[in-house]
Amino acid sequence: FLGEQDLVPETALGADIWRALEAPHKLLAPLSAANSAQEIPAGIWALIPLYIARYCAPEVNAELIGCVALCSECFLCALDLLDDVEDDDPTPLRQQLGDARLLNVATALLALASQSLLSAPRYGLSNERLLSLLGVLHEQWLRATQGQHRDLLVEKQAMQDVSSEECLRITEDKSGSLLRLACSLATISTGAPAKIVDLFASAGLQVGIAYQLNNDIRDLSLLLKPELASSDDTPKTDLSHNKKTLPIILAAERLAYHQQRAPVDTQGDVVAQSYDEALKASLAVAFYYRSRAANIVNEIEDVYSVPMPPELRFLLSLDGVGPSSSNRG
Repeated sequence: FLGEQDLVPETALGADIWRALEAPHKLLAPLSAANSAQEIPAGIWALIPLYIARYCAPEVNAELIGCVALCSECFLCALDLLDDVEDDDPTPLRQQLGDARLLNVATALLALASQSLLSAPRYGLSNERLLSLLGVLHEQWLRATQGQHRDLLVEKQAMQDVSSEECLRITEDKSGSLLRLACSLATISTGAPAKIVDLFASAGLQVGIAYQLNNDIRDLSLLLKPELASSDDTPKTDLSHNKKTLPIILAAERLAYHQQRAPVDTQGDVVAQSYDEALKASLAVAFYYRSRAANIVNEIEDVYSVPMPPELRFLLSLDGVGPSSSNRG
């Protein structure tokens, strides 16, 4: 597909696009850059549409779903690059390319995402479904952008002025909508029933929120204990940039609570205790959203009378969260 667009690695833009797709946790990342069990699985944005499509329609045309999976991967890779610049994260790729080239690569990836969908009719996708796919792509794109914009705005607010509820609403828009998009691309492209489209979209929303919370938890944990970082981890800037992630907001709330009650000579212990309590509470919230997703997945399995393959449950971060319907009495 990239060759058809004259974007092979031998071209200047093609080489930078390949660098972006080979970054840690992306689909083409080398095995040495594999993610840990607590992070989003590598290549998730292409693999989730692929496995959902195969689950809903085992005989789905491989080239067709390949177009959909490539759309998802290119689109989310582009948004990640934009996010790195907007959040001023010093990623290795950003340091290597600089902001101008990085933004141009993001622009190219957004174009490739749409172009890959436009290529799907040659493999049997109807024009009606193509329009539906383009519609859901742009709908969730705008919702994620709105969430990202609100996230940037709250950086300027005082910590006590941002509630945990507002933080979760932002997370739902900027992150939950993206996993919902990946799920919807798969179900719509295979012609799944409307009920299944809605159920997978709902499950994707819950999983997307949980993934973002886990990411925020990991980022704060690495800020507190840098020695735990791997070679693939980017230096974390959440605290220095006044980010309002759920664990940071909860830590501020717990710190204010303890400081009102603790003697002055124990303030250092109170800070550590506040962070520990916030991380544990955030993990519980993430598990809550994963549990909601697991319940929805059980509904999907009941419709098809077929359990989801373990690979898909892993990609949706549902291992160990509730029984599969095939194991229920």
